[in-house]
Amino acid sequence: NSQVFTLGGTANVLADTTFGLGKRSVVLDASGEKINASGVVCSSFDVVYTQGTTQGVVGVSIDGGAVVTHATNGATSSGTRWNAGALTPGPHDIEISWQSGNKVDLEGIMVYNGDESAGIRMWEGGHGGYTSARYLINMPGTTYWQETITNIQPDLVLIEVGANDWWYNSGVVSGSYGDFPATAVKTNISNLIAGIRERCTIPPSIALLIAHDRGDASQVVGQVPLLPWNDYVAAYYELAAADPSIGIIDMRNIMGPVPYTVGAPSYGQLHVDKVHLVDSGNTTYANAIFHAITAGA
Repeated sequence: NSQVFTLGGTANVLADTTFGLGKRSVVLDASGEKINASGVVCSSFDVVYTQGTTQGVVGVSIDGGAVVTHATNGATSSGTRWNAGALTPGPHDIEISWQSGNKVDLEGIMVYNGDESAGIRMWEGGHGGYTSARYLINMPGTTYWQETITNIQPDLVLIEVGANDWWYNSGVVSGSYGDFPATAVKTNISNLIAGIRERCTIPPSIALLIAHDRGDASQVVGQVPLLPWNDYVAAYYELAAADPSIGIIDMRNIMGPVPYTVGAPSYGQLHVDKVHLVDSGNTTYANAIFHAITAGA
């Protein structure tokens, strides 16, 4: 259950950071800095933050009530959770604010609605625009998203990386973050999977989510990939063929081929850029993922 927050004061959104599962966070470090969400339907929620030895104190106010504080200092760990307490099920207004000490790195909230100990819990760790190499920075070694994996101990990890590598590629390995041909992306994903598994007591199942075909690949002057997308798709299937614990969810088979015109299976599910999903496209993805993970259950 994702919620949209508004920022108060000079709260700083770090769109590209080391903290959090998706390497995104909001920094609160001065009086008046806060985030707000209205009408959040829940019976309780966790505040998710990055813990550190010198971190500050965060406060939570629900429905305009008194502020309850929580210290976020401690042994360094990303994906740390603090439950703000039981609530009457229904819509609630939530305000999370800086209270004292050094900065607080917020990663978001985890919302419950009577399902605190039941159902499927999803942690969203994507990052728009990232190539596969961006998740491998500081590996081997300590990365904050790996700390989150340690805390979550997931049963299943969905990995959807590689499409940006393909889009930006120049046919050779270059730079810190890309450009990467399919062979390098295959290695990056393999290293990413190893980085996940090494933090889990019980190795999770892995599913590689292959994105739909971009509808703009032949329409953007000066930015047409040099290598075919099928090279990258083949790399995913090679990884799965070599490891029976890796599954494939291929959205090309569901969204259909380009062009995405009237009458096509995916018509109306993409933004006008013919790349990003609108709500109906997100629903199609969610249904495909749910069907894949519940098949045979």
